[in-house]
Amino acid sequence: MSRSLITILIILLLVALIAAVVLISDRRKETSSTFTYQLMGTYCRMVLATRTDQSPAQAAADAALAKIQAIEALASTYQPHSEISQLSNLKPGSPRDLSAQMYTVFERSFYYSRLTDGAFDITVGPLMNLWRTAAQRDTLPTSDQIATALKAVGYRNITLDPKASTITFSQPHMSITLDAIVKGYAADLALDAIRQAGAQAALVDLGGDVVCFGQPPARPAWNIGIQDPFKPATDPMGGPYLAIIALTDAAVATSGNYQRTFAIQGRSYSQILDPRTGQPVSQTPSVTIIAPTAADADALATACSVLPVAEALQLINKIPHTEALLITGSPHAPTFHTSTGFNDYLLTPLPN
Repeated sequence: MSRSLITILIILLLVALIAAVVLISDRRKETSSTFTYQLMGTYCRMVLATRTDQSPAQAAADAALAKIQAIEALASTYQPHSEISQLSNLKPGSPRDLSAQMYTVFERSFYYSRLTDGAFDITVGPLMNLWRTAAQRDTLPTSDQIATALKAVGYRNITLDPKASTITFSQPHMSITLDAIVKGYAADLALDAIRQAGAQAALVDLGGDVVCFGQPPARPAWNIGIQDPFKPATDPMGGPYLAIIALTDAAVATSGNYQRTFAIQGRSYSQILDPRTGQPVSQTPSVTIIAPTAADADALATACSVLPVAEALQLINKIPHTEALLITGSPHAPTFHTSTGFNDYLLTPLPN
Protein backbone atom coordinates (compact mmCIF):
# COMPACT_ATOMS: atom_id res chain seq x y z
CA MET A 1 0.00 0.00 0.00
CA SER A 2 1.44 3.39 -1.02
CA ARG A 3 2.24 6.10 1.53
CA SER A 4 -0.24 8.48 -0.12
CA LEU A 5 -3.05 5.96 0.21
CA ILE A 6 -2.15 5.31 3.85
CA THR A 7 -2.15 9.06 4.48
CA ILE A 8 -5.60 9.43 2.93
CA LEU A 9 -6.99 6.58 5.04
CA ILE A 10 -5.56 8.11 8.21
CA ILE A 11 -7.12 11.48 7.36
CA LEU A 12 -10.51 9.88 6.69
CA LEU A 13 -10.32 8.00 10.00
CA LEU A 14 -9.48 11.19 11.88
CA VAL A 15 -12.38 13.03 10.22
CA ALA A 16 -14.76 10.21 11.20
CA LEU A 17 -13.49 10.27 14.78
CA ILE A 18 -13.85 14.04 15.00
CA ALA A 19 -17.39 13.82 13.60
CA ALA A 20 -18.29 11.16 16.17
CA VAL A 21 -16.87 13.26 18.99
CA VAL A 22 -18.81 16.30 17.79
CA LEU A 23 -22.02 14.23 17.55
CA ILE A 24 -21.54 12.85 21.06
CA SER A 25 -20.72 16.31 22.35
CA ASP A 26 -23.85 17.75 20.74
CA ARG A 27 -26.01 14.97 22.20
CA ARG A 28 -24.58 15.62 25.66
CA LYS A 29 -25.59 19.25 25.34
CA GLU A 30 -29.22 18.22 24.95
CA THR A 31 -31.46 18.38 27.98
CA SER A 32 -34.88 16.81 28.47
CA SER A 33 -37.83 18.76 29.89
CA THR A 34 -41.27 17.36 30.74
CA PHE A 35 -44.50 19.35 30.91
CA THR A 36 -47.89 18.01 32.02
CA TYR A 37 -51.35 19.51 31.58
CA GLN A 38 -55.05 18.69 31.80
CA LEU A 39 -56.49 19.23 28.33
CA MET A 40 -59.43 18.00 26.23
CA GLY A 41 -60.83 16.09 29.18
CA THR A 42 -57.64 14.07 29.68
CA TYR A 43 -53.96 14.37 30.57
CA CYS A 44 -51.27 15.73 28.29
CA ARG A 45 -47.55 15.08 28.62
CA MET A 46 -44.87 16.74 26.51
CA VAL A 47 -41.23 15.67 26.63
CA LEU A 48 -38.83 18.00 24.83
CA ALA A 49 -35.15 17.54 24.06
CA THR A 50 -33.46 20.90 23.48
CA ARG A 51 -29.93 22.20 23.25
CA THR A 52 -28.75 23.91 26.42
CA ASP A 53 -27.51 26.86 24.37
CA GLN A 54 -30.95 27.43 22.83
CA SER A 55 -34.03 29.21 24.16
CA PRO A 56 -35.80 27.42 27.02
CA ALA A 57 -38.09 24.50 26.31
CA GLN A 58 -40.90 26.36 28.05
CA ALA A 59 -41.47 28.56 24.99
CA ALA A 60 -41.87 25.48 22.77
CA ALA A 61 -44.26 23.87 25.25
CA ASP A 62 -46.30 27.07 25.45
CA ALA A 63 -46.65 27.12 21.66
CA ALA A 64 -47.78 23.49 21.65
CA LEU A 65 -50.23 24.13 24.48
CA ALA A 66 -51.81 27.00 22.55
CA LYS A 67 -52.38 24.72 19.54
CA ILE A 68 -54.21 22.10 21.64
CA GLN A 69 -56.32 24.70 23.43
CA ALA A 70 -57.36 26.21 20.10
CA ILE A 71 -58.54 22.82 18.81
CA GLU A 72 -60.35 22.10 22.07
CA ALA A 73 -62.25 25.38 21.76
CA LEU A 74 -63.40 24.39 18.27
CA ALA A 75 -64.16 20.70 18.75
CA SER A 76 -65.46 20.27 22.30
CA THR A 77 -69.02 18.93 22.50
CA TYR A 78 -69.12 20.10 26.13
CA GLN A 79 -68.76 23.75 25.18
CA PRO A 80 -72.12 24.97 23.79
CA HIS A 81 -70.56 27.70 21.68
CA SER A 82 -67.88 25.54 20.06
CA GLU A 83 -67.94 25.08 16.30
CA ILE A 84 -68.91 21.41 16.64
CA SER A 85 -71.69 22.09 19.14
CA GLN A 86 -73.18 24.70 16.81
CA LEU A 87 -73.48 22.08 14.08
CA SER A 88 -76.02 20.20 16.20
CA ASN A 89 -78.53 22.91 15.35
CA LEU A 90 -77.89 22.71 11.62
CA LYS A 91 -81.02 22.22 9.52
CA PRO A 92 -80.89 19.81 6.56
CA GLY A 93 -79.91 21.54 3.33
CA SER A 94 -78.44 24.60 5.09
CA PRO A 95 -74.67 25.01 4.50
CA ARG A 96 -72.54 26.12 7.45
CA ASP A 97 -69.05 27.62 7.21
CA LEU A 98 -66.19 25.63 8.73
CA SER A 99 -62.90 26.95 10.02
CA ALA A 100 -59.82 25.77 8.14
CA GLN A 101 -58.79 23.43 10.93
CA MET A 102 -62.21 21.83 11.32
CA TYR A 103 -62.52 21.42 7.56
CA THR A 104 -59.21 19.56 7.58
CA VAL A 105 -60.43 17.25 10.35
CA PHE A 106 -63.68 16.58 8.47
CA GLU A 107 -61.82 15.79 5.26
CA ARG A 108 -59.53 13.33 7.04
CA SER A 109 -62.48 11.78 8.83
CA PHE A 110 -64.32 11.20 5.57
CA TYR A 111 -61.23 9.59 4.12
CA TYR A 112 -61.25 7.00 6.91
CA SER A 113 -65.02 6.56 6.70
CA ARG A 114 -64.68 5.63 3.04
CA LEU A 115 -61.61 3.49 3.65
CA THR A 116 -63.33 1.48 6.40
CA ASP A 117 -66.78 1.37 4.75
CA GLY A 118 -68.32 3.26 7.65
CA ALA A 119 -66.65 1.48 10.57
CA PHE A 120 -65.19 4.91 11.38
CA ASP A 121 -67.87 7.60 11.35
CA ILE A 122 -67.94 10.97 13.10
CA THR A 123 -71.74 11.21 12.80
CA VAL A 124 -72.28 8.76 15.71
CA GLY A 125 -73.33 11.65 17.96
CA PRO A 126 -77.02 10.59 18.15
CA LEU A 127 -75.98 7.08 19.20
CA MET A 128 -73.56 8.42 21.81
CA ASN A 129 -76.30 10.65 23.23
CA LEU A 130 -78.74 7.72 23.33
CA TRP A 131 -76.35 5.42 25.19
CA ARG A 132 -75.25 8.21 27.53
CA THR A 133 -78.87 8.87 28.46
CA ALA A 134 -79.45 5.13 28.89
CA ALA A 135 -76.56 4.98 31.34
CA GLN A 136 -77.98 7.88 33.32
CA ARG A 137 -81.33 6.10 33.52
CA ASP A 138 -79.70 2.70 34.09
CA THR A 139 -81.84 1.21 31.34
CA LEU A 140 -80.69 -0.29 28.05
CA PRO A 141 -81.89 1.53 24.92
CA THR A 142 -84.61 -0.27 23.02
CA SER A 143 -84.21 -1.54 19.47
CA ASP A 144 -86.68 1.13 18.30
CA GLN A 145 -84.65 3.88 19.97
CA ILE A 146 -81.47 2.60 18.31
CA ALA A 147 -83.21 2.40 14.93
CA THR A 148 -84.41 5.99 15.29
CA ALA A 149 -80.92 7.22 16.21
CA LEU A 150 -79.40 5.35 13.25
CA LYS A 151 -81.52 7.42 10.84
CA ALA A 152 -79.37 10.43 11.76
CA VAL A 153 -76.08 8.50 11.50
CA GLY A 154 -73.99 8.07 8.36
CA TYR A 155 -71.13 10.04 6.84
CA ARG A 156 -72.90 9.86 3.46
CA ASN A 157 -75.50 12.22 4.92
CA ILE A 158 -72.90 15.00 4.93
CA THR A 159 -71.66 17.09 2.02
CA LEU A 160 -68.42 19.07 2.18
CA ASP A 161 -67.82 21.91 -0.28
CA PRO A 162 -64.05 22.39 -0.66
CA LYS A 163 -64.40 25.69 -2.52
CA ALA A 164 -66.69 27.33 0.03
CA SER A 165 -65.36 25.37 3.06
CA THR A 166 -68.90 24.53 4.11
CA ILE A 167 -70.72 21.52 5.50
CA THR A 168 -74.32 20.50 4.76
CA PHE A 169 -76.47 17.84 6.45
CA SER A 170 -79.10 15.89 4.52
CA GLN A 171 -80.91 14.48 7.59
CA PRO A 172 -82.44 16.12 10.68
CA HIS A 173 -81.15 15.62 14.22
CA MET A 174 -77.58 14.88 13.12
CA SER A 175 -74.78 15.34 15.63
CA ILE A 176 -71.01 15.22 15.21
CA THR A 177 -68.42 13.86 17.61
CA LEU A 178 -64.73 14.05 16.76
CA ASP A 179 -63.54 12.09 19.79
CA ALA A 180 -62.01 9.35 17.63
CA ILE A 181 -59.69 11.65 15.68
CA VAL A 182 -59.43 15.15 17.14
CA LYS A 183 -57.06 14.31 20.02
CA GLY A 184 -54.65 12.82 17.53
CA TYR A 185 -54.98 15.84 15.27
CA ALA A 186 -54.31 18.18 18.20
CA ALA A 187 -51.26 16.15 19.22
CA ASP A 188 -49.90 16.42 15.66
CA LEU A 189 -50.31 20.21 15.70
CA ALA A 190 -48.63 20.41 19.10
CA LEU A 191 -45.64 18.38 17.95
CA ASP A 192 -45.29 20.51 14.83
CA ALA A 193 -45.27 23.64 17.00
CA ILE A 194 -42.51 22.14 19.15
CA ARG A 195 -40.50 21.24 16.06
CA GLN A 196 -40.93 24.76 14.64
CA ALA A 197 -39.72 26.19 17.96
CA GLY A 198 -36.37 24.48 17.45
CA ALA A 199 -36.48 21.39 19.68
CA GLN A 200 -34.08 18.60 18.73
CA ALA A 201 -36.62 15.88 19.56
CA ALA A 202 -39.98 15.66 21.29
CA LEU A 203 -42.87 13.45 22.29
CA VAL A 204 -46.49 14.51 22.85
CA ASP A 205 -48.86 12.17 24.67
CA LEU A 206 -52.44 13.45 24.64
CA GLY A 207 -54.65 10.97 26.44
CA GLY A 208 -52.80 7.99 24.99
CA ASP A 209 -52.42 9.42 21.48
CA VAL A 210 -48.63 9.59 21.20
CA VAL A 211 -46.58 11.23 18.46
CA CYS A 212 -42.85 11.88 18.41
CA PHE A 213 -39.90 12.97 16.32
CA GLY A 214 -36.15 12.69 16.67
CA GLN A 215 -34.20 10.78 19.28
CA PRO A 216 -34.40 11.45 23.01
CA PRO A 217 -31.09 12.13 24.80
CA ALA A 218 -28.94 9.00 25.23
CA ARG A 219 -31.42 6.72 23.46
CA PRO A 220 -31.95 5.77 19.80
CA ALA A 221 -35.76 5.97 20.05
CA TRP A 222 -38.69 6.78 22.30
CA ASN A 223 -39.80 3.81 24.40
CA ILE A 224 -43.59 3.55 24.65
CA GLY A 225 -45.57 1.03 26.68
CA ILE A 226 -48.59 -0.90 25.42
CA GLN A 227 -51.12 -1.12 28.22
CA ASP A 228 -52.56 -4.44 29.35
CA PRO A 229 -56.32 -4.15 28.65
CA PHE A 230 -57.12 -6.78 31.27
CA LYS A 231 -55.39 -4.98 34.15
CA PRO A 232 -56.71 -1.59 35.28
CA ALA A 233 -54.18 1.23 35.29
CA THR A 234 -53.33 2.83 38.63
CA ASP A 235 -51.50 5.68 36.85
CA PRO A 236 -53.62 8.06 34.72
CA MET A 237 -50.88 7.90 32.09
CA GLY A 238 -51.17 4.14 31.68
CA GLY A 239 -49.74 0.84 32.77
CA PRO A 240 -49.16 -1.95 33.62
CA TYR A 241 -47.69 -2.72 30.24
CA LEU A 242 -47.78 -5.83 28.07
CA ALA A 243 -44.78 -4.80 26.00
CA ILE A 244 -42.61 -1.85 24.99
CA ILE A 245 -42.19 -0.49 21.48
CA ALA A 246 -39.44 1.76 20.11
CA LEU A 247 -40.69 4.69 18.05
CA THR A 248 -39.31 7.75 16.31
CA ASP A 249 -40.83 10.06 13.70
CA ALA A 250 -44.18 8.27 14.02
CA ALA A 251 -47.29 7.99 16.16
CA VAL A 252 -49.13 5.34 18.14
CA ALA A 253 -52.65 5.18 19.55
CA THR A 254 -54.52 2.54 21.51
CA SER A 255 -58.27 2.13 21.59
CA GLY A 256 -60.09 -0.33 23.78
CA ASN A 257 -63.41 -1.16 25.36
CA TYR A 258 -61.69 -1.08 28.77
CA GLN A 259 -60.90 2.65 28.64
CA ARG A 260 -64.32 4.36 28.63
CA THR A 261 -67.55 2.53 29.31
CA PHE A 262 -71.24 3.01 29.94
CA ALA A 263 -72.41 1.33 33.16
CA ILE A 264 -75.96 0.01 32.80
CA GLN A 265 -77.64 -2.41 35.22
CA GLY A 266 -74.32 -3.51 36.68
CA ARG A 267 -72.66 -4.22 33.35
CA SER A 268 -70.06 -2.20 31.43
CA TYR A 269 -70.60 -1.38 27.76
CA SER A 270 -67.87 0.10 25.57
CA GLN A 271 -68.24 3.71 24.47
CA ILE A 272 -66.90 2.62 21.08
CA LEU A 273 -70.09 2.14 19.06
CA ASP A 274 -70.53 0.43 15.72
CA PRO A 275 -72.01 3.21 13.52
CA ARG A 276 -73.67 0.58 11.35
CA THR A 277 -75.55 -1.30 14.09
CA GLY A 278 -75.73 1.19 16.96
CA GLN A 279 -74.32 -1.38 19.38
CA PRO A 280 -71.21 -1.14 21.61
CA VAL A 281 -68.28 -3.20 20.31
CA SER A 282 -66.88 -6.05 22.39
CA GLN A 283 -64.87 -8.38 20.18
CA THR A 284 -61.50 -6.63 20.59
CA PRO A 285 -60.60 -5.32 24.07
CA SER A 286 -57.55 -3.46 22.74
CA VAL A 287 -56.26 -2.15 19.41
CA THR A 288 -52.88 -0.45 19.04
CA ILE A 289 -52.00 1.31 15.78
CA ILE A 290 -48.62 2.67 14.68
CA ALA A 291 -48.97 5.26 11.89
CA PRO A 292 -47.25 8.34 10.44
CA THR A 293 -49.48 10.77 12.35
CA ALA A 294 -51.47 10.66 15.57
CA ALA A 295 -54.68 11.53 13.71
CA ASP A 296 -54.16 8.51 11.46
CA ALA A 297 -53.41 6.23 14.41
CA ASP A 298 -56.38 7.57 16.39
CA ALA A 299 -58.92 7.04 13.60
CA LEU A 300 -57.62 3.62 12.62
CA ALA A 301 -57.58 2.40 16.22
CA THR A 302 -61.29 3.14 16.48
CA ALA A 303 -62.10 1.64 13.08
CA CYS A 304 -60.19 -1.56 13.86
CA SER A 305 -62.06 -1.86 17.16
CA VAL A 306 -65.28 -2.00 15.16
CA LEU A 307 -64.12 -4.27 12.33
CA PRO A 308 -63.71 -8.04 12.73
CA VAL A 309 -60.09 -8.92 13.48
CA ALA A 310 -59.38 -10.49 10.09
CA GLU A 311 -60.80 -7.48 8.22
CA ALA A 312 -58.89 -5.06 10.45
CA LEU A 313 -55.54 -6.75 9.80
CA GLN A 314 -56.26 -7.00 6.09
CA LEU A 315 -56.93 -3.26 6.04
CA ILE A 316 -53.81 -2.32 8.01
CA ASN A 317 -51.55 -4.51 5.88
CA LYS A 318 -52.60 -2.47 2.85
CA ILE A 319 -51.73 0.92 4.36
CA PRO A 320 -48.07 2.00 4.02
CA HIS A 321 -46.04 2.69 7.18
CA THR A 322 -48.89 1.47 9.38
CA GLU A 323 -48.95 -1.48 11.80
CA ALA A 324 -51.41 -2.94 14.29
CA LEU A 325 -51.72 -5.09 17.39
CA LEU A 326 -55.19 -6.42 18.22
CA ILE A 327 -55.81 -8.22 21.50
CA THR A 328 -58.73 -10.58 21.96
CA GLY A 329 -59.61 -13.30 24.44
CA SER A 330 -59.68 -13.08 28.22
CA PRO A 331 -57.26 -12.18 31.03
CA HIS A 332 -56.35 -15.86 31.42
CA ALA A 333 -56.14 -16.60 27.68
CA PRO A 334 -55.30 -13.47 25.65
CA THR A 335 -54.65 -13.77 21.93
CA PHE A 336 -52.38 -11.35 20.07
CA HIS A 337 -52.98 -10.54 16.40
CA THR A 338 -50.31 -8.46 14.64
CA SER A 339 -49.87 -6.93 11.21
CA THR A 340 -46.93 -8.03 9.09
CA GLY A 341 -44.42 -5.50 10.44
CA PHE A 342 -45.59 -4.79 13.99
CA ASN A 343 -43.02 -7.04 15.67
CA ASP A 344 -40.22 -4.92 14.17
CA TYR A 345 -41.11 -2.20 16.68
CA LEU A 346 -41.12 -4.42 19.77
CA LEU A 347 -38.37 -3.94 22.35
CA THR A 348 -39.86 -6.63 24.58
CA PRO A 349 -41.76 -9.68 23.32
CA LEU A 350 -45.48 -10.08 23.76
CA PRO A 351 -46.46 -12.58 26.51
CA ASN A 352 -46.74 -16.21 25.47
